Amino acid sequence: MKDNSPSQKNLSKKVADRQRFLEKVTHFVHSVVAQRGQRLKYEQSSGHTYSVRELQGFLGFTFTTEGTYTMFGGQNIVIRFDSGDANAKNPIVLEVEWWDLKELHVRAFELAIPWQRVLLRLMQNPEASLAHYDKAQAQLAKQAAKAAAAPQNNANERLQAEAKRLGLG
Repeated sequence: MKDNSPSQKNLSKKVADRQRFLEKVTHFVHSVVAQRGQRLKYEQSSGHTYSVRELQGFLGFTFTTEGTYTMFGGQNIVIRFDSGDANAKNPIVLEVEWWDLKELHVRAFELAIPWQRVLLRLMQNPEASLAHYDKAQAQLAKQAAKAAAAPQNNANERLQAEAKRLGLG
């Protein structure tokens, strides 16, 4: 006999909502990591390909994907969320593994940190999120170049001051 109680219907809705959410997240993460992520490990043999890729600093998140591409499959996604504390290690807010996406297994799903709404906002417009990420990365690269040039500029200024002090300039 089927239980059609309100609590059973509510649980059924929660299960369906969570499954949909996780499927959307896995597609989004795979997409952005494939486009902007860095390959950490890649192994290929006759019947087996293994890959680990990571995208750090994606608008408050770090995404890691791990996959074994064989007929046996097996993939894993880990999402870390930047808590804003520079001294703290970013906590894992979601970790899932699957062979068949419809049968995925949740290893970690953090409820205490408000990361889901932030991620959903990024997922609403992936192109804009990628553009924003690219702009932030360009700005970081510009700051790094400026910081690398600063010691050279300071050395030149000191040399000019020494030359002037000695009546050479």
